[in-house]
Amino acid sequence: MAVMPPNSRPRSDRIRLALPDAPALSRIDPDAFAILARNLIENALKHGSPQEPVRVTLSSDGILSVAKAGPIVAPDSLARLSELFERGQAQADGAGHGPAIAARSDGRIELLSPPDGRWDGFEARLSIGT
Repeated sequence: MAVMPPNSRPRSDRIRLALPDAPALSRIDPDAFAILARNLIENALKHGSPQEPVRVTLSSDGILSVAKAGPIVAPDSLARLSELFERGQAQADGAGHGPAIAARSDGRIELLSPPDGRWDGFEARLSIGT
């Protein structure tokens, strides 16, 4: 098991989590959901502005939103990021399996840049099919 050096551990103030009062029921496989959520959050932490927290929200109707401040992603890049095996311009780990995992689990990923109500940033919305 790999241990992260103390200075590389995520700070608790880097993520703002908002959950609904009642459970959000879904048929999505729990492991698939965990993989998708982790990948979206890790990408937001890695590529977002370190001055603002990543906002992770789960709505009662089954929408997981991961939003970050930072540069706007061009529309043509957003379209490519929705395709299987696409990782964008960054030289980062990952194979781009998110859209396929979501589709197999009756989910859907929507990418927005900028997110609604913002002038900058990026948001990924995962519908987990309630």
